[in-house]
Amino acid sequence: MYVCFLKRETLIGRKRFDSYVDAVENVINWINIYNTKRPHSTINMMSPLDYEAQLHNHAQEVTF
Repeated sequence: MYVCFLKRETLIGRKRFDSYVDAVENVINWINIYNTKRPHSTINMMSPLDYEAQLHNHAQEVTF
């Protein structure tokens, strides 16, 4: 599933990258956004960073 988002959001509509390095940089940038900032439907349209912060805050509330 992860790969289909990469294709749709980064690769579709683009015939070529300027170089191999350009392609790698684009994919790395997309992975970074996907894993940190992009909302995910499985976690109530929150970014993974926001979800992790919410879990951390909840865990602190439970332990204190």
